[in-house]
Amino acid sequence: MKLTTAIITVILFGAFGYIGAAQKENEWLLVGAAAGLGLVIVFLLHQLLGWSSGNNTATAGALEQGVLFMIPFAVLAVLADVWLGWHSAQAFFSAGLSTMAISSGAIMIKQGGHKFGSIIFPLVLAFAGSVAWMLIAAKV
Repeated sequence: MKLTTAIITVILFGAFGYIGAAQKENEWLLVGAAAGLGLVIVFLLHQLLGWSSGNNTATAGALEQGVLFMIPFAVLAVLADVWLGWHSAQAFFSAGLSTMAISSGAIMIKQGGHKFGSIIFPLVLAFAGSVAWMLIAAKV
């Protein structure tokens, strides 16, 4: 995993943690938990895509592009929370995570990756990450 991918991941997932922790006592705990969960998800996605394609260099590039697909969802979550007063970080998080995983897998397929391993495994990981996020956000 590239350093820029890790930095972008920490910022994006931390932003979702901050938005999700609005008006809670342990907001910084949720920010840290979200950033840590993001790093774990991106690391596991990197390992899954690398295993599926056998090309770690292409996997790192695909993952970096996939993480960038999560930026619009973070922006929308911030705008919805600040401007419209909607507390919907979980929905934007789940949609962004799924988009990130599937777009990374689609890029890997373009570069010769296995079709099943590049789409189904990231989708299952995104689902598990969304469930983990919902459980963490509910408990903190």
